[in-house]
Amino acid sequence: MSWNPIVNDGAAVLEAIDMERRRRLSFRDAWIVVAAMNGGASVICSEDFNHGRKLGSVQVLNPFVDTES
Repeated sequence: MSWNPIVNDGAAVLEAIDMERRRRLSFRDAWIVVAAMNGGASVICSEDFNHGRKLGSVQVLNPFVDTES
């Protein structure tokens, strides 16, 4: 197993700024999504986004949402 950190370079910052405007996210949230996309993640687990929201190639899941009821 190896650790492959995601480098948030200038291109990632510009991509996050674009996503911030297009998706009406805070810059911080947009940057998290861009890093996840660049790292190949398909899911973000967060209570700060809307459960089930699709942002690019990443889907947001809120671990505190009760999907059973």
